[in-house]
Amino acid sequence: MKEPVARAIIRRRRVAVVALVVLVAGIGLLLHHFVDQGSGGGPAEVTGSAAEAVTLVNALQRALAGRDYQTICDDLFTNAAREAAGGDNCPSVLAQAGARITNPTVSIRSLAVGGDQATIDVMAGAAGQVPASDELHLVREGGRLRIASAGIVATR
Repeated sequence: MKEPVARAIIRRRRVAVVALVVLVAGIGLLLHHFVDQGSGGGPAEVTGSAAEAVTLVNALQRALAGRDYQTICDDLFTNAAREAAGGDNCPSVLAQAGARITNPTVSIRSLAVGGDQATIDVMAGAAGQVPASDELHLVREGGRLRIASAGIVATR
């Protein structure tokens, strides 16, 4: 009887860690400029899957700023990511994880897009925490890129 309880506690901790990383990464991703806005002619136009990845990050930033965790769970996460973040309880789980985040910092180290996937390598941290290297993985689901995972290689 104690073993299922221990598994549930471990699962909740994993979900909280994934949610924290996704929230911190999402906030920081939009704060980081993908293009140098200070150079003469303005940024080059981004097209294709790279543009779609940027659009997803913009949507994530808007949802995070508005604490719209329902949108994150329903529209931005893959089905598997939503399940990993609590399934039907995903918005509540993210809200609880997000409530504890103060002064998040993220610096993008690289962005790689290939076909129906993208990987964003970030340095993520928050007040009182040591910054850590992490990855945000996007995959195409339902015809568009969605957040599949953070911190681990996504499998399909």
